Amino acid sequence: GFLRRMIAESAGRPGLCRWFTALVSQSAHLPRLFRTLEDANAVDVQTLEMVHGQKKSRILAWTFTRS
Repeated sequence: GFLRRMIAESAGRPGLCRWFTALVSQSAHLPRLFRTLEDANAVDVQTLEMVHGQKKSRILAWTFTRS
């Protein structure tokens, strides 16, 4: 819920930042977030994986501006 609200708010103010980012701990959430970003008309979406010992997390980054 939190990340979907964050995506909606960022879509409402696309010029506020060039890239918006959020930490996603469970990869199972990514497909739903990708669909939400597609619906919000994100131009580019990137996922960066981080590993700390046995813990994996991801940074989800998206933009509404073209390079």
